[in-house]
Amino acid sequence: MRKALGLILAVFVTSSVGFCQQNAQVMQRRQVGDAPKPEAKKISPEQRERAMQLLDGAAAGAAGLDSGSRAYALIQVARVYQSIDKKKAVELLEQAMTAANEVGKENEHLKEVGSELQQDVLKAMVPLAPEKVDEMLTQLDARGREKVLQALLNYYEREKKMDRALEVVYRMGAEAEIPYGAAAKIMEKMSPEQAPEKQQLFTAALASFR
Repeated sequence: MRKALGLILAVFVTSSVGFCQQNAQVMQRRQVGDAPKPEAKKISPEQRERAMQLLDGAAAGAAGLDSGSRAYALIQVARVYQSIDKKKAVELLEQAMTAANEVGKENEHLKEVGSELQQDVLKAMVPLAPEKVDEMLTQLDARGREKVLQALLNYYEREKKMDRALEVVYRMGAEAEIPYGAAAKIMEKMSPEQAPEKQQLFTAALASFR
């Protein structure tokens, strides 16, 4: 337990440094063109290096935890890495997924906990490597897949990748009910040349509703 708390504290310290750095950048952007204001706090190279050491230590230390705690710790570390090293963040999330998969196998009573951790891993991975999320979806149960597919759908809508969003809508409809709000948004954005695709989506949504 102490080890787990130590890892979480290390992640908290590092993420706090990252937050201060991002906040400083935001303040600097806001000050452009304005009257002189107090100088934004900057992160020194020494502080950044120390933060990275803590972060690396937290990732390495997670190996000594039980599968559930390991998955949770790796998710937290990956979230900090997300803004500074996406490749490293994805690697950590893949390790977290492996650990999350072991939770239910090690303890039958913790299957639901393992499922929740799997969902957290894939939802954290959506903005970093959506294609990998597609590959890993089969590892989740039906309820878990639906939640992660919703996260994928939201991501593709934000990124205006409507073709991919449409694929997700059909995938969700194949397993459960089509997300009507998302389907309506996609139809609104379809061009006149996409009339056949629009009609097909409308028909699918109507059949799902019935």
